Amino acid sequence: MNRIKTLNIYLGDNRKYLLISLNVLLIIFVALEISILNNLRSKFEIQTAGTEYCRTCSQKDGNFSRGW
Repeated sequence: MNRIKTLNIYLGDNRKYLLISLNVLLIIFVALEISILNNLRSKFEIQTAGTEYCRTCSQKDGNFSRGW
């Protein structure tokens, strides 16, 4: 508890700036996480679409290597 009081006294008026900078870093982190999740989701959708295309080609007796 004594360390918290010491830290509170040390920060003084700078607490506001620390809070702002931490919030900005949090927003950047969340934006990066969302972009990573979107990339993973799009890769999964591409794999799923490719698998579905192969499945429909085989059902129609098409040749996948020639693109029919």
